Amino acid sequence: MEALWSLGNSAEALAQQTGHLTPGMLIKKLDELDKPEGPVKIFHMKPQYLEEISAELASCQRHCRILDGNERFVF
Repeated sequence: MEALWSLGNSAEALAQQTGHLTPGMLIKKLDELDKPEGPVKIFHMKPQYLEEISAELASCQRHCRILDGNERFVF
């Protein structure tokens, strides 16, 4: 699963208005899935929220990984 996770939890109202996710919103969506434990790749983060998102990601206890932009995926 890939997640458009641009904003930290502190900007949830803005995330809802702009169609983005916060860590908290993503966890809620994962909880709704039949298999919420699958790996999640995080990308498209706003630079000013990167530190906040990283900290929130570390505490979410999910298999989430922040992509750095140099990954290659073969489908």
